[in-house]
Amino acid sequence: MEWITGGCRLDAQAQHAHDRPRETRRRYAAVLLLAAAAFVPIGAAPSSQPLSARTGPPLFEGYRAEGYPAISAPSQTITLAFVHSGAIDRVPVVESQLVAPGDVIAQLDDRVQRFTVAAQGLAAEDQSAIEAARRRAELAKYDLENVKEMRGKGAAAPRELERAQAETALREIDISAAQRDREQARILLDRESATLNQMTLRSPIHGIVARVAVEQGETIEALQPVAHIVAIDPLWLDVAVPVRLGLMTEAGSVAVVRWRDVPGDVPVEGRVLWVSPVADASASSIVIRLEVDNPQRLPAGLHALVQFPEAEDALRRSLP
Repeated sequence: MEWITGGCRLDAQAQHAHDRPRETRRRYAAVLLLAAAAFVPIGAAPSSQPLSARTGPPLFEGYRAEGYPAISAPSQTITLAFVHSGAIDRVPVVESQLVAPGDVIAQLDDRVQRFTVAAQGLAAEDQSAIEAARRRAELAKYDLENVKEMRGKGAAAPRELERAQAETALREIDISAAQRDREQARILLDRESATLNQMTLRSPIHGIVARVAVEQGETIEALQPVAHIVAIDPLWLDVAVPVRLGLMTEAGSVAVVRWRDVPGDVPVEGRVLWVSPVADASASSIVIRLEVDNPQRLPAGLHALVQFPEAEDALRRSLP
């Protein structure tokens, strides 16, 4: 390979240097080394690295051409617990199992509560008290009409009429009370039914059972953790970037994510969910949250490098 500088061939200079004294040859050798380091060889191929990965002066203080480090986290983490104490009747799931909303995670022994619901259901459906009150009210109205008729003939005292009128009014009140009692029974049925439902834990999300903390037959207290469910599709990444880069990043923009712990170094696309409204003044950084689809169900907790090409391009255009 030839090296060209100043229009002269360096290999010719090297040939002449062999004919000179030792000290002169040393000087020429130093010149050759400096020339080789300073000039580009003829026919060298251009760099194939992406623009964001090339070496050169940084765009700003804290700029990282290779990307900014981040660690993935579940997009949702749910801790399930019963609001009532009791004995675990069954645990139909195991750790690492996929679950959907409504899937049963664990269930308390609910036999006593089922009996309570059944009894309260009978009370809520019973209309006998209302029917009895209506019949008594009808009888009171009939008696009142008879007293009025007798009063018109002078065969009943004024006090008898007043008593019959009061009795009729009381019977109407009895009807309202019986209706109110039945409505209260319905409310109590709803409450007992809700308590029964609370004795079965169901998954609220699509996710994976990360941990089961109880076993069948175990007695637990209220609010004691029973299971942990995580959603890892999508994953979230919180990335601390320089403030200048964060100010150029908008929600919905695209980021490039490279998993450092996954063989192949295949980049994937991430979406910016939000940019923190509060910057870290001591580090001159700001946090950006990304969402990354994870159909292959990579575990949370992986290391990644994140680039923001749209924001970096906007910064380059803003430079003088």
